[in-house]
Amino acid sequence: MKNAILNKLCLAILLSLFSISGFASKLAGKKLQVFILAGQSNMVGHANTHTIATLYESDDAKDKRLAQMVFKKGSGLSQNVLSEQLAEGRKTDELTGGISNDKIKNMSDGPEKTALEAKVKKHKDAYEAYRKQVASACVVSEQVYVSAIADGNKRSGPLSVGYGGNKDKIGPEYGFGLSLAQKLDAPILLIKTSWGGKSINYNFRPPSAGPYQLNEKEKNGDKAEEIRKNAGLNWRMMNETVHAVLNDLKKYHPAYDPKFGHEMAGFVWFQGFNDQFSDAFRDNYRQNMIHFIKDVRREYETPKMPFVIGVLGTNMTKEGVDKNAVSVGQREAAKAPEFKGNVVSVESYKVYDLKARKVFDGGWAKNFAQWRLVGSDRPYHYLGSGKFFVRLGDAFANAMFGLIENKMASVPSGIAVTSGEKIAFLGDSITAAGKRPGGYCQLVLSALKDQGIEITPVFAGIGGHKSNQMLARLEKDVLRHKPDWMTLSCGVNDVWHGARGIDLPSYKKNITAIVDQAQAAGVKVMLLTSTMIREDQANALNQKLAPYNDFLKALAKEKKCLLADLNADMQAALKEFPPDAPKGKQLTSDGVHMNKSGNVMMARGVAKAFGLSDKQLDESAKKWK
Repeated sequence: MKNAILNKLCLAILLSLFSISGFASKLAGKKLQVFILAGQSNMVGHANTHTIATLYESDDAKDKRLAQMVFKKGSGLSQNVLSEQLAEGRKTDELTGGISNDKIKNMSDGPEKTALEAKVKKHKDAYEAYRKQVASACVVSEQVYVSAIADGNKRSGPLSVGYGGNKDKIGPEYGFGLSLAQKLDAPILLIKTSWGGKSINYNFRPPSAGPYQLNEKEKNGDKAEEIRKNAGLNWRMMNETVHAVLNDLKKYHPAYDPKFGHEMAGFVWFQGFNDQFSDAFRDNYRQNMIHFIKDVRREYETPKMPFVIGVLGTNMTKEGVDKNAVSVGQREAAKAPEFKGNVVSVESYKVYDLKARKVFDGGWAKNFAQWRLVGSDRPYHYLGSGKFFVRLGDAFANAMFGLIENKMASVPSGIAVTSGEKIAFLGDSITAAGKRPGGYCQLVLSALKDQGIEITPVFAGIGGHKSNQMLARLEKDVLRHKPDWMTLSCGVNDVWHGARGIDLPSYKKNITAIVDQAQAAGVKVMLLTSTMIREDQANALNQKLAPYNDFLKALAKEKKCLLADLNADMQAALKEFPPDAPKGKQLTSDGVHMNKSGNVMMARGVAKAFGLSDKQLDESAKKWK
């Protein structure tokens, strides 16, 4: 008997593992999409799990779709089951008198009271069984994982219920993650940091908003220094938490593959309640929100990170929300001209659970057994309605996906780089000079920006360096910055330095190691053939350089790297000069280092390798002159 049970248990575990590994294989080879969710108590989430089932109460097609999204097939839940529970709740309230239990308390001890208590217990047992049924019916995602701080509830794992204020509660993360999973064919990680009772003006104060201004009472109190010190504390805690997760992504999502890396795919902000109670807090909300968005993007080096602002909607109606200065500030921040197309606000009042509010307003204490089926908290927590939080999460996901589509649509087809990515420029003195105004690196960035592609650069050029030195500093100067791309310009000094140079076999070994290590870290590589050593292809140094460049071209093909054949571009460009033009300094200032024309030549070669067309570059070049 014991062996039979053990065999069944082992089989169940194996089937589970096969299921997980099978789904993980579907996500293999795809970049991990990381979303940050942050805010105060309504991002924490105070909706008891079983209240999600009130989605079945609605005849609205959207709610029916959401019910299918959050509940497993064959769960046994339905509109009839919910109706039965509501009927049970009404009976319980009739028997008890509501949360006070006055009808039973006021009875004299005896058979009648005992019988009534037994009947009430039966109803309560049915309610507890229903709660468990709903919780067990909720979907657990294999595609979406979560690392969450929701006040004292700190958890990580597959997306499920229980990432709200306690292990039986949800916030917007549940609907958000499940809805995104229907839209994105990639592994998804949600990093949620949320603490109740916090303001953006003080607790989440972003650095660029400047020092917190104490009011007169705070100035005259004995805790002025402590108040100043703790301004922005939750901003700092949020970023410390996010960076800790980013530094160990495999721990938080099993489908993360460093070869393909991750993308800071978006940010959801849901907050505002605690900024309502001070003129300064209310008046500064719009500007604080703008500072917050810019600082988040700077912190994660993603200039146009899609950003969704959940508009405070506890006033329930458009008229009420329109009068709320914080809500208005949130809307106005989203409409700031610099955020066009990459920041959007979502109106939470539009998904408010009005049916739960009707029960609450009808006297939740007297109708407690009914109330606890539809809500679990006060109006400032959106009644703790699971229906509301699933609706809101879905609304956030729809808005986020719209921004992601905007981002993708803004990038011309055929260009390998996307906005928000990071490019490391690894090289020698030619690349070191490339970061200066007019240098080839800056011109590449400018050309990409002209196509709506905002890039964060990592400049890693050092004068005199050869392949062995670049390999030695690869981790420090490139990989630790976690770029999406790396351009590698190396070879001139390996040849030019003669006896102090690097022979071809060693060069091949060094360059291959650089490419392998970069690709293993999830960095895509573009190889640049070395530019000429003096502007005469027939000289001995250029003849010696030729097999180095031949190797780079072969390696690019083998390792599937992009290739910018700058040596060929340079030879072709030199032929365009008139025969009587001065020799030796047409593209260089000294035969090796680029002058203005040389930087333009290099920039065009690199940008074309990224996928920009001659026509696009011709337009950009008008600003380079």
